[in-house]
Amino acid sequence: MTKIEIFKRNNRKHYYRIIADTGHNIMSGDSYLSRRKCLNAVEYLRHNIMDKKNICINELEKGEWNFTVAGPNTSIVGHSMCFHSESQCGKWIQLMQEYIPQAKIFEMVK
Repeated sequence: MTKIEIFKRNNRKHYYRIIADTGHNIMSGDSYLSRRKCLNAVEYLRHNIMDKKNICINELEKGEWNFTVAGPNTSIVGHSMCFHSESQCGKWIQLMQEYIPQAKIFEMVK
């Protein structure tokens, strides 16, 4: 089961990460000053992951690839892990589109 974890670090900022069935951290978000803003980013991601114009596939150094999901005002809502090829990246995007909208949110408590 793909899940979304919301957590707070020692810097008092909130983060999210999306964990695949395999246990891999597929995507994560930047820091948010409040839990509410972090949850808003997750909800935006859930509702907008299907729109291809929000997804950007990036070629990184050393032949690695990742994708980002754009948020409102061209901000980035999430960054994926690195992949070995563009096609592998595309396959994970399809999986994200299938599983993220109904993924359960787990709030991690220290």
